[in-house]
Amino acid sequence: MLKAKDKLRVAMPAWEIGRAETGLGVKIGGLGVIIEELPLELVKAADRQGIQLEVTILSPCFAHYDKRKLIPVESKASATLLGNPFEFDVYEHVFGDGQKVVYFWDNLQLNWTNAQAVYPDDPQMGLLLYSSVSQAMASYIKQSHFDVIHLHDYHVGLIPFYLGDAYLSEVPVHFTIHNASYQGITPLIGGGYHSLERINLPGEKLFHRYFDFFDNLNLIKACMLKVHEMGGKITTVSGDIAGTWGYAAELKQNHAQLWAQAYAQKGGPPGEIFVPNRHLNVFEKLPIAGITNGLSDTNRPQNLPELKAGVLRAMQSNRTKPIFANPVTQSEMLAGDHNFGPASLATKAQLKRLLHLEAFGSEPQGDPILLTAVGRLVEQKNLGLVADIIDRTLDYDHQIKFIILASATLGDPVGKASEAAFATLALNHPTRVYFNNIFNQPLSRLILAGGDFCLIPSRFEPCGLVDYEASLLGNIVIGRATGGLTKVAHCAYLYEWLDISDRAGEAGAFFQQIKTAVDVYRHDPERHGQLVQAAMQIEAGWEVSALHYLQMYHYGFLIKKWRRKRAALVADFIESLNDDLDIFTQFFIPARDEYGDAFDWQLKKALTEAAVRQAHRRMPQVPRTVKKELVQERVTRAADGAAGSAASKEKKFDPRMHSAEHLVNQTMIRMFNCQRSFGAHIEKKKSKLDYHFNKPLSRDEIGALERKVNEIIQADVPVTEEFIPREEAEQQFDMHKLPADAGNRIRLVRIGDYDVCPCIGPHVKRSGEIGPLRIISVDFREGVLRIRYKLGQAGQAPE
Repeated sequence: MLKAKDKLRVAMPAWEIGRAETGLGVKIGGLGVIIEELPLELVKAADRQGIQLEVTILSPCFAHYDKRKLIPVESKASATLLGNPFEFDVYEHVFGDGQKVVYFWDNLQLNWTNAQAVYPDDPQMGLLLYSSVSQAMASYIKQSHFDVIHLHDYHVGLIPFYLGDAYLSEVPVHFTIHNASYQGITPLIGGGYHSLERINLPGEKLFHRYFDFFDNLNLIKACMLKVHEMGGKITTVSGDIAGTWGYAAELKQNHAQLWAQAYAQKGGPPGEIFVPNRHLNVFEKLPIAGITNGLSDTNRPQNLPELKAGVLRAMQSNRTKPIFANPVTQSEMLAGDHNFGPASLATKAQLKRLLHLEAFGSEPQGDPILLTAVGRLVEQKNLGLVADIIDRTLDYDHQIKFIILASATLGDPVGKASEAAFATLALNHPTRVYFNNIFNQPLSRLILAGGDFCLIPSRFEPCGLVDYEASLLGNIVIGRATGGLTKVAHCAYLYEWLDISDRAGEAGAFFQQIKTAVDVYRHDPERHGQLVQAAMQIEAGWEVSALHYLQMYHYGFLIKKWRRKRAALVADFIESLNDDLDIFTQFFIPARDEYGDAFDWQLKKALTEAAVRQAHRRMPQVPRTVKKELVQERVTRAADGAAGSAASKEKKFDPRMHSAEHLVNQTMIRMFNCQRSFGAHIEKKKSKLDYHFNKPLSRDEIGALERKVNEIIQADVPVTEEFIPREEAEQQFDMHKLPADAGNRIRLVRIGDYDVCPCIGPHVKRSGEIGPLRIISVDFREGVLRIRYKLGQAGQAPE
C-alpha cells in the first residue's frame, strides 16, 4: 500500500458534488450522490492505513450559489475560447465535515445555470463550457502541486490535454465513468482540426489520434485514450478490477455480441438492441476496471434518519402541510422511532401497516403483498414497464397491491404518458394501486421500508442505488439483470432481456419473475425470510471500494516507476550496442496487431531515434552560418506549405458516400422489410453497411437493390434538411444512432420523398451529385448481412 508521507493530495474534478441542501452543490444524478460521499470515505480508508489523505473537489460555481459564503482565491485560472483569453474567478469553501471544494466562476459561461440546469442542451455550447472550465481547473491544478488527479465523467475529460504530457508523466491521472451513455459527442465546425483549435487545443496533433468519432468530437473517447496512454486506470462504478461483471463487463460488449445473446433469449432475431457503450469500440479494447459504489451506513434501517421521530419533527417544523397524508401514519411516524434491523422485523411489519394506511387509507386485511417502485419516469429507468404488468399481476394474486412514487421530467412525452397510465390504473383500482408523482423524501423511505418487493426494470444501470437502498430495508428487488443491479442477484429476482423493441416480450419476462417472487412469498415463507435476511446484511458500505481506490492511486505511482525503469533499460541496451547499432536496427522489426509487443515497439522507436543521432554525428561539419541559412530555408518552406499540408492531412467526411448510405438503407427497408443498418463504415473510396438479416442475398436481389438506388440518384431529387423538437423526433424515428447529447432540436435529412432520417453529418445538395453506386460485395454470416459499395463520378451512367 501507499506509505505514510506528509500528505497525499488528490484533486477530484467533477461537475456535480452533491450537498444540494447547502445551496453550494448540485445533485441531479448518481454522480452527485457519489462525489458527496466518496472523498470522505477515502479519507477514512486512508486513515485506517496510516495515510494522511487530502481530497480537494474541483467544480464549477453555478449561478445560484451564494458567493458570499465562499472565500475568494487570489490566483486566477486562465482559459482561451475562440482565440480569446479570459480568466475564471476561483473560490473555495470548507464544509462542516471538513471537505474542501474549489469553485470556478465565469459569468459568461455559467450565468444561465440554476439548481436544476447545469448541463447545456446544445452540444456546441456544452463543448465550450466544458473546455473553458477544464482549462481553468488545469490551471489551478498546476499551481497547487497535487499528487494524484482523479477525474469523474466526460465533462472534465479535457483536463489531461490542458495539463500536458510533461505534467502527466510525473503525476498519475485516473478516470471514473459514471454513465457511458453520455460521451460528449459534438458535431465538427470547420473540420476536426478547427473544432479543437476553437477550444485551445492543437487540432492536427490531437484530432485523429484521440477525438475523431465518425467525424464528431468524442470527449469520453479522448479522455480514455489519454489516461490509458499515460498509465492511469479507467474505472466504472460496478464490477471488479478485472471487469468480469457489472457495468465494467457490459461496456466491453459490442452490438454483435449483444445481438447474439438477444437471439438466444428469444429464439429468433431481435429488433433493437441497446448497446451500453454506444458503439464506442475503445471500451472493447482498453481495460475497464469496476469499483462498485458504496452506500453510506445512514441508509441501513438501524440508522435511517427518515425513520427517526426527531428528524421527522424537525422536517415538519419547516413545512405547512403534513409530511404524510394519512393522520395515523403522520401521528405514529412522528411520535416514535421506527428504526429496525435483521433481528427486529416486527418494526418493519409496523411500517408496512403505516404504509398501507398512507397509500390506501385503511388498515391492511389479511396478508397483502406490497409491490413498490420509486424513481424517475425516464427511458433509463424503464418504469413504464411496471404499468404494463399491473393488471395481470392483480389478477394473479388478489391481495397484491402496487405503491408507485415516480414522476416524469418536464417536457418528456414518454414519461408523461407513463404518468397518465399509472394515474388511470390508480383510478381503476383505488384500493390496490397507489400513484403519487410528487416526490417526498420521507414518503420514499417509508415505501422502501414498508414494501415487500421493489420493482427495478432498468434499461441500463451503471451502478444502481435504489437496489441497495431497498435491499438494506428488507424490500426484495425484482428487476432486470443489468449493470450494477447484478450485485444483489443473490437476494433478488432478476430477469434477462435485451430486445428493447419488444416491450410485450420484456413485460412477459418481468411478470414471470414477479410470479416466482409472489409464489415464494405465499408458499415458501422460510425461503422468503432467508432472502430478506441476506438482503439486509449486504456489505454495501464504502470500505472495500474506498480501499480499491487507494490501491488505484498507489498503482498510479508504481506504473510511473515501471515506465521510468523501462525507459532506462531501453537506453542502457542501446548504449551497449555501440558499433552494432546499425545491424540491430536494420533487422529488429517488431510484429504488429495481436502478435506485436509494446515493449518491442518502444525499443524500435528508441533505436530509430538513436540511429538518427548517430547519423547526425557522422555527417561532415557545416559552417554555422551555412547551417543557419539551410535551417532558415527549411523553416520558410515549411511555413509556406503549412496550410495546405494541414488541410491535406485532415480526414474529410464524404457527403456523397453519406447520402448514398441513406439511400441504401431506405431501399433495404422497402425491399426486405428490415431495419436501417446497425453498423456503418463510411469512407471516400468505399463503404460498408451491416444489417441484421436472416439470409444471404441472391444475385438478382443484389442487382435489384443496386438498380433502385441508382434510379433515385439519377432522378436528381433535392436533399434538404429541417429541424424538429427532440420529443417529436423520438415519436417518429429510431434515435439510438444519434448522439445522446445531440440537443433538443433534431436535424432531419430528407432525400426527395424517398427517405427521411435524423442525421448530424454532411450531405450533397441533390441526389445526382452522388454519382452511380456499384455494390462490390455482399456476404452473410451469423445473422449479419454486410454490403460494400463504391461510387463513380457524378454524372456518369451506372455500369
